Amino acid sequence: MIRTIFTVLFLFVMSSSLVYAQADVTFTVVDSTEQYVNITYKGTPTGWADTAMYDDGTHDDPVAGDHRWTVTIAAIPEGDHEWGATEGPGGAWLIQGPNPAFNITGTTVTGQISYTIPPPSDIFVDVTFTIIDSLEQYVKIMFKGTPTAWDTVPMYDDGTNNDPVAGDHQWTVNVDSIGQGDHEWGAIEDDGSEWGIWLIQGPNPAFNVTGTTVTGDTTYGIPLPGATGTGDVEFSVNMEVMDYIGIFDNVNDTLMVRGSFNGWGTTDLLEQDFIDPNLFVLNKGFIDEPLGEVFYKYYVDIEDTANSIWDDAYERPLSAGGGNRPYEFTGATLLQLPTVYYDDVHPDWIIEDNTNLQVTFSVDMRKATDPDSQAIPFDPATDNVWWINEQPAFTAGQGWVDSDTMNVLELTDANGDTIYEGTLAVIDPAFNAFEYRYTFYDVSEETYTIEPDALGTDFVYRVRFVGQDAARSFPVNPWTMPMD
Repeated sequence: MIRTIFTVLFLFVMSSSLVYAQADVTFTVVDSTEQYVNITYKGTPTGWADTAMYDDGTHDDPVAGDHRWTVTIAAIPEGDHEWGATEGPGGAWLIQGPNPAFNITGTTVTGQISYTIPPPSDIFVDVTFTIIDSLEQYVKIMFKGTPTAWDTVPMYDDGTNNDPVAGDHQWTVNVDSIGQGDHEWGAIEDDGSEWGIWLIQGPNPAFNVTGTTVTGDTTYGIPLPGATGTGDVEFSVNMEVMDYIGIFDNVNDTLMVRGSFNGWGTTDLLEQDFIDPNLFVLNKGFIDEPLGEVFYKYYVDIEDTANSIWDDAYERPLSAGGGNRPYEFTGATLLQLPTVYYDDVHPDWIIEDNTNLQVTFSVDMRKATDPDSQAIPFDPATDNVWWINEQPAFTAGQGWVDSDTMNVLELTDANGDTIYEGTLAVIDPAFNAFEYRYTFYDVSEETYTIEPDALGTDFVYRVRFVGQDAARSFPVNPWTMPMD
């Protein structure tokens, strides 16, 4: 009898705990299109019944009119749930891809309770850009950037073409039909030379278009000069690896140094050393040059361009993740920069003929499925994942066509855990340095979404190496890289 009563009490307590294990959950829909005026929630917690969401500062909505629609659903029971949203009751379904899903265990909520409506790709905006000429010396400023595929277009300081005031040294241009996403831009003074004078110091101005909203830098002020100095800088680069793998000919090809000091132009050629044919050197004099940090890269000048696939000949230094090399100009009589290998690739890293090295890459794509982290979320059901090499010298050595959408290594998910893997068979001779990023291809939209880079800043791409036990020796083959 006592055991029976205890069993009944135990079942009563357990059933009571199951009944009352529930949680209140606030759901959010971020309208990046900024076009919806009535959004309705529905999901398993409401039996898929329509429930109003709010963007008016009431019903737990934090800020009115910020295009973030919220609703709190009370007493949702334990278990797995799905939800979504429509444009008003019975309206168009607003979720792209699988329904957002979450779980309640006890009072703990895990999973996706926020969804961002991606901006449609067919929304374009007009943006006005301004260059403020603090030096008051430029007479023909031209805009260029991702909105124009880096083609130059005129800017105006004559009171026409949306320029407010003539002759105030504030140059403007209105660029129309700019698409969604992240953009960069800059400006040159058209002095009649091939590339003009680059007017931007430091990273390129950047901005973003989401829906009809533009954020970021659309105005740039040319800074006034500071202290200057006079002195020589010696540049030197070794091309042994590039000559060995057959993409550079140290008899016919040569090197340039391009940087902020010459507008990233073509005027500064390095001379081949008399003793070491792989060494190229330039002693460049500067007069009244601004003191401070200077950025530069080495650039290959290929003689036989008809038979070369090395189209982008700017180096991608491994030490900077592909970014620019820096040095500090102090006005010293002579600054000898350390001799570097092109791309920072040491001869010990050469992959010799018949090595047949295989390298496996893997990437966790789970975060890319989150619309709060990814403007265009990754859909494992339909999208393909690709590894992209971002080191033009390696690309040329492998005989690939240089492109941000190169389809040379597809990664696949064999066990459905959203971790994608692929193995690269390296064509030798080559070198042991892998500078890369990832992209995914949306089959339904026929568009690529490329992993963001940090071009113009400190570190641009991912960099990894295969383990070695001695010069040009790779004892572990195949080699598996750590997961990205």
